[in-house]
Amino acid sequence: LAYARLPAEVRASHVRPETWGQRGWAEGERAVATNGALDNKGWLFANPVPFSSPEAEARQRRRWPIQHPPNYWPTAFPDGLRQAYLAYGSALHEANIRCQCAEALALGLPERTFASRLTDGPHNTRALIYWPLTEEMLGQAAWGGEHVDFNDETVLGGGIWVTPDGE
Repeated sequence: LAYARLPAEVRASHVRPETWGQRGWAEGERAVATNGALDNKGWLFANPVPFSSPEAEARQRRRWPIQHPPNYWPTAFPDGLRQAYLAYGSALHEANIRCQCAEALALGLPERTFASRLTDGPHNTRALIYWPLTEEMLGQAAWGGEHVDFNDETVLGGGIWVTPDGE
C-alpha cells in the first residue's frame, strides 16, 4: 500500500511500456472494450518462476520477447516485499501444477500431461490495487480492461481489502 501512495509521477516512472504491461508497474489504462473508460486500478507484474536453465531463459526471451521480459522492480519497492511477492506467486504456480495434474488424471491421461508443458512458460503474478472511486467515476470506470490471459489457467489467490484510510 505504501508503494501505491507514492505520487503518480513517481509510479509513472516505473512503467515499462516495452513489456506491454507484463512486467513492472502499470495503471489507469483506457479500455477499448468499454468505450475508453478508465481501468481504475494499478498493478505490478512479475514472473515468480525461475527458468529451468540460462539457455532456456535466453531461448524463450528471444522467441517470445513480449511474454518473457525480465522482471522489473521499482526502486521504491522494498526488497522484503519483493521476496514475499515472488514466494506468493510461486505458491500459486505450485497450486496450478497440482490442478493440472488432477485434471489430467480426471481425463484418464498421465498425471503430468499438462503440468509438463508449464516448464519455462510465461508465468505472471499480478498484484492489483483498486483506487477509490470518486462520485464522477461511478458508472464510468472499467474493472477489467481489455486484455488476454495467454497462460493455460488463471489462478486467483484471494485478496486483502483495505479502505482508503488504511483499515
